[in-house]
Amino acid sequence: MKKFIAWVLFLVLMGLITACGRNGPIEEPPEPTPTPYEQAPYYPIETVPTYIPGFDHYDVSLTIDPATRTVSGISRTTFTNRTGEPLDTIVLRVYLNAFREDAGAGHFFPEFDHSIFRHGQSFGYMDIQHVTMNNEDLDYVLMGTVLLLRPEEPLVPGETVHLVLQYDAYVPMIAYRTGANDRAMWFGMFLPVLAVLGEDGWLLPEYYPAGDPFVLGMASFEVEIITPADYIVAGTGVTTEEITLEENDTKVTIFTASNARNFAFAISPYFQRERVTTDGGDVHLYYYTEEIPVDSIMEIISVSMEYLSDRIGQYPFDHIRIVETDMFLSGVAFSNIIFMNTAALLQPDARSIGRVLGHQWFSNIVGSNPVAEPWLDRGLVRYVIAGLIYDQPEDLWAHMAAEHALLTGREDLFLAHGLEAFDNWLDYFKTHHIKGMLMFNALNSHMGEELFWELVRQYFQAFHFQIATGADFKELASEVYGYSLDDFFAEWFIGGGVPDLPVRFNGEGEAP
Repeated sequence: MKKFIAWVLFLVLMGLITACGRNGPIEEPPEPTPTPYEQAPYYPIETVPTYIPGFDHYDVSLTIDPATRTVSGISRTTFTNRTGEPLDTIVLRVYLNAFREDAGAGHFFPEFDHSIFRHGQSFGYMDIQHVTMNNEDLDYVLMGTVLLLRPEEPLVPGETVHLVLQYDAYVPMIAYRTGANDRAMWFGMFLPVLAVLGEDGWLLPEYYPAGDPFVLGMASFEVEIITPADYIVAGTGVTTEEITLEENDTKVTIFTASNARNFAFAISPYFQRERVTTDGGDVHLYYYTEEIPVDSIMEIISVSMEYLSDRIGQYPFDHIRIVETDMFLSGVAFSNIIFMNTAALLQPDARSIGRVLGHQWFSNIVGSNPVAEPWLDRGLVRYVIAGLIYDQPEDLWAHMAAEHALLTGREDLFLAHGLEAFDNWLDYFKTHHIKGMLMFNALNSHMGEELFWELVRQYFQAFHFQIATGADFKELASEVYGYSLDDFFAEWFIGGGVPDLPVRFNGEGEAP
């Protein structure tokens, strides 16, 4: 016990509490239960970790009071040590605590302050009340978004333990991955989840303001959500039960999900529901704004799903849910479920809807490290969807030429830089979305159309339900092409400039 106390004190001393004042009305959340809180120490990401395969399981019960935006939860987590070495620490991430009032503003850029806090200042938290392992009380320390558990004895290789976390949470009224407005509440990256183990231990990136700062392994979930009886719940996976308890005017909705990287959900008494059957499975739309053009959205969804299934491979689940939210981001893809903001649904197009659907394939099914290598899913999906938007080769070429011209002269766009390198959203976007897209366009031209799309399909098949690395993709590209592509990738990854636009636009004909 003395060693554990010393270990906790050392970690707390390493923490840094920051605070950032803002203008505007402040919403006072309920008083949190005191718990050890410091900002999590930063472990720099120097290499992409090798994912240790295997599936952990989460059995979760959440009771939600929308009137107060409070949640009481119990998570029962089954975790196995797959490292091959004794493991003396178990680490989970509690991402909601990035939105505590004393956490500062490091998880978003100041330029988005008014977009996120459009209803005035509002903060949230998740307090851990109790932790057990195999029915025995377990000491823990919560430092920002990092929850550290220290078993009395190290876990031997192959050992499986059962963790139980009890917690209370308060959901802020903000326009972000987790948030609320007067019509709905939505919960993205809400549940406490195990961090990913790499070759050098637990991977603990900060909640960076650029991109999607989450590295997620595969897991299975069974989640029970208790709401008022008139609420509709949309979540990851399959709805296995929906029971109304008339005696206390509540409803219990139960979801099961396998091969999922996360569990996200949304609740509202105002949701209307529509469904379209596509070549890639059923897509369900949940919305609360009457003016949303449902028929146009369903047409875009059908075309997008057919295109993605043809280009990449069959979507391996039978459905996806798209849910209207009030996020400042146009859309975010979680496993089997997509949050889209009202503005994007009111003026739907293949660019916004196709992109978030594409991230079901490359982000959720084929995982990567979007902290260290955002180009691997951001650039790839943007290029794949460009082919949907610009279905004529001449139009696609013109789009790539226009995007290339916007980056001409830039020497500070390094694809090798992770999220920690960016101090504004635009440079991140130009680097990993646009330069990344141009790199895949150049790869298509270099390999030829047929081999390039064969590469995309083989990449999807080889790494589905895993975490792929940039090195994996580059190695597979050379295998499919039949020759080394080291020089090609070096030209794009060494230095911050943008190589010239390829001479050929589709790998077969001459440029127009």
